[in-house]
Amino acid sequence: MAAPNIHTATMTLRVLLADDHRLLRDALRLMLEQEGDIEVVGHASDGNEVLRLARQTQPDIVCMDIGMPGMNGIEATEQLLAIRPDVKVIGLSAYADQRFILDMLKAGAAGYVTKAAAGDELLRAIRAVSCQRSYLCSGAAAAVAVAMRSKDGQGRVPDGQ
Repeated sequence: MAAPNIHTATMTLRVLLADDHRLLRDALRLMLEQEGDIEVVGHASDGNEVLRLARQTQPDIVCMDIGMPGMNGIEATEQLLAIRPDVKVIGLSAYADQRFILDMLKAGAAGYVTKAAAGDELLRAIRAVSCQRSYLCSGAAAAVAVAMRSKDGQGRVPDGQ
């Protein structure tokens, strides 16, 4: 009897989708399930559900919307990483707002992708964070660069600059 293909079995990435918009969750799930190495293990509509499902499904990666009802994605990221520090979180937002990006990264997210850039960009982010790399879509990277260049470090360019 041939030995099982261990390499293939260990390459499947277990992804949990968290977004309060069902239509977006369903579209992302359909897109991700087209990939042979990604398994969507669940989807949540709020931060509390993310924590519950993460315990049940043991995902490798959580794609986390920031603006969810109840516990938002930033709080959920902090709490999730406190109990599962091995999970990689990718922030997902409609906005490339510096404050949200920086707050998400401070909470421990390994990546950030705007919903407008989702699709192939989200796939690149998933693959990057699965290899222990950080990933920012171009809009998020630009916002972080402005924040880093600003004198107050909060993403605001001081008056007169």
